[in-house]
This record gives sequence, C-alpha cells and structure tokens, in this order.
Amino acid sequence: MPKVTIQDVAHEAGVALGTVSNVLNHPDRVRPATLERVRAAIDALGYAPNQSARLLAGGGSMTFGLVLPHLNSGFALQVANGAQHEAKRAGYDILIANASEDAALERRHLRNLAGSQVAGILLLPVNGDVDGDASAPVSIGCATESTSTAAPASAGGGTVDHAEASAMASSSASTAMPAGGSPVGTAPVSATDAAAGPVSGAAAKPVTGQPSFSDASAGSLAPFLDDAGAAAPADSPLGILDELPSLVGAIPLVCLGVESTAPGYFVSADNAGQGALVAEAAIHAGARHVAVVGLNRSRETTARLQGIARVAQNNPDVRFECIEEGRLARDGIAIADGIAVRPEGERPTFIIALTDSLATGLIAGFAAAGVSVPDQVAVAGCEGDPLAWTGSISQTTVVPSGYEVGRRGVQLLIEQIEVAKLAELTGEPAPADAEPENRQVTVHPFLLQRASTGAALGGAGTAGAAPDLDIATQLS
Repeated sequence: MPKVTIQDVAHEAGVALGTVSNVLNHPDRVRPATLERVRAAIDALGYAPNQSARLLAGGGSMTFGLVLPHLNSGFALQVANGAQHEAKRAGYDILIANASEDAALERRHLRNLAGSQVAGILLLPVNGDVDGDASAPVSIGCATESTSTAAPASAGGGTVDHAEASAMASSSASTAMPAGGSPVGTAPVSATDAAAGPVSGAAAKPVTGQPSFSDASAGSLAPFLDDAGAAAPADSPLGILDELPSLVGAIPLVCLGVESTAPGYFVSADNAGQGALVAEAAIHAGARHVAVVGLNRSRETTARLQGIARVAQNNPDVRFECIEEGRLARDGIAIADGIAVRPEGERPTFIIALTDSLATGLIAGFAAAGVSVPDQVAVAGCEGDPLAWTGSISQTTVVPSGYEVGRRGVQLLIEQIEVAKLAELTGEPAPADAEPENRQVTVHPFLLQRASTGAALGGAGTAGAAPDLDIATQLS
C-alpha cells in the first residue's frame, strides 16, 4: 500500500498544502472548522507526519513527553488522563514512558525524549528519587493524646471543573474479589493491591491493630510539627532535580507531585491539606478518639501526617492514636480485627487511613468482625485513589487530585513555550543575570463524603468553624 502523503491529506480535506502544514505545526493559526476537517482527513487516511522533516522545516514538535514512575496507581493514571485532555485541547499529543520505579530507567526515558526533541516534558519522579529513599519506613512517632495547641489547619478549596469532579468522584476502576489467605473474612482486593503484589519489609510483619507506642506521654504527632506548632516543612527535593539540566537541556520541563523551592516549574497535590481536611472532618463529626493508621513510607504520607498533626495540635481535648501498621487492603483486614477485640470504650470512633486501599481493608475487616461502619466506627481515607474504591460500603476520602495535577502541568509547559516564542519574536531574551524562576502550583483538596462516615459528618460538631464539606459550593 503506498505511503500516505501530506498532498493526499490536502486533497481529502479540500485545502491547500500550507493549511495542512499549519494544522500540524501551528494549529492556533487555523480556524476551528478547518482544523477539525483536516484532522478528520488525517485520521481517515492514517497519515503519520515525518517528525524529523517537521523539525528541519522549523515547525517544531507538537508532542509532549510524560515520564511516570509506574502505571499501577490511581494518581499516576489520573495525571496521564489530565495531561492528555489538556494537551489535546491545545493541539499537542502525549507520549507516555513508564519508569517502573527504576531511577536509571527514568533517566534514560528523559534522555530519549530530549533526543527526540519533544516540545516539553512532564516528570512524575520515582518515589525514592527526589528526597532520598522513600521506600524505607519512617517512624510516625505518635502517642495517644496531643498535648499542646497551634494555629488551626487550613485546607481550602481547589480548582476542579464540575464535570471533572463528577467523573472522578463516581469512577471506580476495579471490581471486588476475594483475597486469598485473609486473616479475617474476605477482603475486597483493589487494583492498587493487585498491582503491588506480596507485601515485603515492614509491611509484611503481622499486623495487630494495636497502638505503636509504649509511653502515652510521648509527643503525639510532634515529629511532624516545628517548635512553633506549625507543620514542619519538607526538605527541599534533591536527587534527580539536580541532574535535570544535563538530562533535558533547554527543553521546557515541569515536575509533578513535587514541592520545591528550587528553580523550575512544579505542580503538586496538597497532601498536607488532604490529611488536615479529613482530620478536621473527624473533629467536626464530634469524634473524641481518632486513630491514624498506616505505615509512613513516602513523601506523600509524610505530608498527610503533617496535616493531621496540625489539627491534632489545635484540638488537645481529642485523643489521637497512631497505629503504625499497614499499607494495603489486606493489611487493613487484620488491623480492623485487632481494633474490634478491644472493649468498646477503648476503640477509636473515627479512623483515618493514610491510603485509600488501607481504608478499604479496614471497612471490610470491621464488617467481618461484626463492628458496624459507620455506626460504631467511621472510616476515611485521605489519598483520593479511585483504584482502591471497592467493597460494599463507599469510602469517604478526598477528591482525586491527579487529573488536575496533569492538566496544570501541561498548562505550565505551554506557558514556557509561549514565553520562549515571544522572546524570539521581540528579540528580547531574558537577561543573562536574571534570577532562575521558581513556579509552584498546588492543587488544593476537597472532601468526598460517602457512606463510610455516614451521617457523622452531617451531625453537630464541636465548637468552632466547621470545614466546608460540600464540593459543589467550592466549584460554583
């Protein structure tokens, strides 16, 4: 079969060759109706542009590269979906590379994309490749009670379209199935659990659902607060950020899921705000004994704990207990069993899981143990991972943020491209001594209230201003 040429596309669409060239290289210069007609002809004929020829002709690439650490988490898939949607709207394509949690492969992908002269690169770094080895367990350092006060936490609204929020809130990418060898009952297996495989290291030890401290007078969530009682800032990311100039050169780049004061462009979810928002919801529901459950194994869970710590410090009359165990749904089953055997007066009335998958397991474990969710104990996640939303009781958590992170990342890439074009047109490049710019965009959280906390969040709260729990009011 003869190769389809640009002349064939022009003939099919009934336009000049220059119009097809503009559609490929400068879609912003083409009327929407013509753009649609030419693209339909390209699709119908199966035309594949010669990228090398386009670059030599000065047209420039219309493809962005997106490097993901893996393809088995809800957040990464949301990022890809949001980036694809925004890129398509602007006339760009997305090329996705999976690093498979391998830092060396991540660097190779970056070099290859730079060598292909893509228009820009989005990077969601491998989880140990920004501020040290995030796979190593980090002590939560909780006790039963908070003992000092601090300024209230703030977890404000964000920027999510109505249609996007509705789609994210209702999506669920997997179906519940039995988990082999569950210690109690039958666990719903989320896509996150299935992809993770066998648990190793600290998460592989028997889980008990008992507090991970021995001295109730120890400093509660103090490791996550500074001396003034505010959330302790995370260290400036290092690792791959120092190598990026040598890896990608002058190609526009945006780092996703990273908060940094270093020069560059960054978009991240407000993980501290997510933890604070769910903790505030527990206080508003009137909870007097809150348990925080999960292993701290990443920069995201550290930030969520910082947010929870702010709320705990501001509510010294509420008991905050830490159970430093578990990561996946199968761990939650055993943890719930350990909590269920406690005398009713010693059980927490509200549980915050550091991951949504763990919350799913807790809900299933309590059901198997005969403890009613939410009547006897309310359970919420604070991650926003649709792949973990399985089971018969829908889970309260936060609205997924990955879609917006990906969307905003593409916007920052386009902004860099437009600034460079303007400098080229005006002949006024940035001064050589100009300070490198730091741009940080934060996607703020919303609470996604569901059946696992029941009517608790609608009941009378403790004194003080309650958080806004209605997503619709934030989106209007």
